Amino acid sequence: MTSRGARPSADRCPPGADGRRVLLPVLIFALFLGFSGGPPEARAQSADYRLAGGSGLTGPAPELTPGVDYASPLARLLRLARRLVDTRDYDQAFERLSEQLELYAGDAEFDYLYAVAANETGYPEQAVLALERVLINDPGNLLARAEIARSLLMVREQENARREFQLLTEQEIPDEAKAVIGRTLDALTRAPNQPGPIVRASLTLEIGHDSNVNVASSAESWPLADGTRVVPVGSSRPLESAYTSVGGALDVIHPINGRVQWLTGLKGMVRNHPSAHTLDQEQVDLSTGFAYRNQCHQFKMLGQLQLLNVDSDPFRRAVGVVGQWQCDLGARRQVGGFAQRFELDFPDQQSRDAARQSLGVSYAQLVPMINDGIFLSSLQAGREVSKAGLDNLSFDFTGVRLQLVADISSNWRGLLGVQWEERRFDGPEPLFGVIRHDTQTELKLGLESELDANWTLRPQIVLTRNRSSFSPSDFSRAQAQLVAHYRIQ
Repeated sequence: MTSRGARPSADRCPPGADGRRVLLPVLIFALFLGFSGGPPEARAQSADYRLAGGSGLTGPAPELTPGVDYASPLARLLRLARRLVDTRDYDQAFERLSEQLELYAGDAEFDYLYAVAANETGYPEQAVLALERVLINDPGNLLARAEIARSLLMVREQENARREFQLLTEQEIPDEAKAVIGRTLDALTRAPNQPGPIVRASLTLEIGHDSNVNVASSAESWPLADGTRVVPVGSSRPLESAYTSVGGALDVIHPINGRVQWLTGLKGMVRNHPSAHTLDQEQVDLSTGFAYRNQCHQFKMLGQLQLLNVDSDPFRRAVGVVGQWQCDLGARRQVGGFAQRFELDFPDQQSRDAARQSLGVSYAQLVPMINDGIFLSSLQAGREVSKAGLDNLSFDFTGVRLQLVADISSNWRGLLGVQWEERRFDGPEPLFGVIRHDTQTELKLGLESELDANWTLRPQIVLTRNRSSFSPSDFSRAQAQLVAHYRIQ
């Protein structure tokens, strides 16, 4: 279960909102499965901001907004998409644009190119949604109106298509729009094209060093309730180790109609610690559910299962449901909300079985003055309750996440993230006589660069400090990581 950021769509609330540049929507689902939710000890890596590269595009498209930095990631993606559309490589164009739909839905040129590719590859329902976004903000865009008439005919909405054609005949139609109408008439002679599932796959390789792989306290001694101080044994001291990790992901998006999709995801990860093999991990995550989009609103409801093994033995099973909502406040801002509930089961430590639930909100803001930067944030609160009725294992928690991603050169993006979480437990720890109160802070610094169309490289450092009134839970941790991400064609 991972965390991820996104740009708001331009299905604005209200529909008449101004602007063609849109904000990267927060991947709220990823946030609450990473930092702001999901089972504990299953924190996700930062969102993947892979964007395509390309150059030399020609041909008709909606006008670009004056003053846009065309060296931006969006501009590079659009140049690639224009080239693919111009060379009739519609399958590749649709695949590349679909991967970034959450990020750039709402940009007029992105939506237009996505719609053209969707129509040509048999996804007219998706094209209708994209072109509606264009026309909400620019009703006079004749190219988009001609293309949506074509889409409506393909989904057999003849009356709506007729209305769009009528609006076109009342205008002085440019040659480009005439060409679209020609393609529309050609589409009428084709057999109906039933859209199939969209399949995405990726591979992640990671190497790094962890200063405290067992998340142990570095205190020299721990005070007991009677004043006695005990010295922790070696296995309770911080263990340092290099590590390697291999992970894969497979996501299937099956359109049901123009506004509803069935989503299924499968992820797996194996992490090996040469100096601490008893902490080796294997993890599998499975999710399935539905997404619904209408104007600026998007809703998701997913069921999830996570299986985590440590040293090849079952450690924890998490089963739950997550829901999210997100919508634009304008061209540069987006808000959302989420809710989740998980049942946590520990096969060998049943006293740790718990139920975890939380609610949260998120906010995202485009910051163009900081190199086309994206500011992401979330706030969440919740409670985890011991199924065995143990007060020392039941607690309330609140958390905040702040993150800024921005270009720092033509080839590199920078990431700065801060997470803070407070946990207040209900009752005292046996033997120690103190009620546990944790305040955990995490700082993440990273870079990211695209090596080519498939490979992305991300070096990063993660520093964690957990201050706790319960000595065994007071710890510091530093991780240096080099992550290579491969997108499978």
